[in-house]
Amino acid sequence: MRNVSYLSTPATRDAYPTFQPVAGISVYCGEMLVAENSLLATTTAGVYQIEENRATQICDLNTITIHQSQSNPKRVYVGGTILAEIQEIDGQWKLTRPVSGMKEHIISIVEENDGIVWLGPRVQGLLRVDMSASTMQYPVQEPVVSIQRYGTEHGLPAGRVYAFSIGDRLLFATAKGLRRFDSRNQSFVPDSTFGLTLADTTHYLGKIVGDAQGQIWIPNGTQHRYKTDMAVPQQDGSYLLQSIAAL
Repeated sequence: MRNVSYLSTPATRDAYPTFQPVAGISVYCGEMLVAENSLLATTTAGVYQIEENRATQICDLNTITIHQSQSNPKRVYVGGTILAEIQEIDGQWKLTRPVSGMKEHIISIVEENDGIVWLGPRVQGLLRVDMSASTMQYPVQEPVVSIQRYGTEHGLPAGRVYAFSIGDRLLFATAKGLRRFDSRNQSFVPDSTFGLTLADTTHYLGKIVGDAQGQIWIPNGTQHRYKTDMAVPQQDGSYLLQSIAAL
């Protein structure tokens, strides 16, 4: 979306709230995230912190996706034409580690454990980056990190792959159903977390996201139909898949 808007308070009792542009952002906005009571937004002109109706630039990197570290909530990863890490330090968000050496455009990020990050490029495959390899802080020196690339030779279908997590469970949405990573065999295998249907190779999956209630929103489709399903958590740890059209 272009620009970011907020819902303004009506001036009078008879008036309606209206959407107004946030001052300071006039470019394409990717994703937003609430981290440490701060609202952060990725854009083509950088990462911004939004407070009330005004945005302040944290860095000028072209970014589209954002992910908060589970091991350290004050650490946030951003991706786009580059992978970088920002941190809240003394109450302010600062760019701490941009990562060079990647030519891919990053559209999804998830942290496996402290310092291990999976990245979904725009076009093909997955990257696994060890961010713990260096603690050198920018701008003193960009860190040298370990980057592993995975593709069709590791069991991934051709095409775009989105990385995401549910708690400590790491999953991947592909053009041929849901996948998980088998670390012993270094390969990707079908996963039935949301049922056998979405593990079926006839279903392609879009970018999967969760909400505050623990529900998982899953855009998916076949050759003839595209839809969005919602996976509702059950008491036994399983998920009940519901079609949005049925809600």
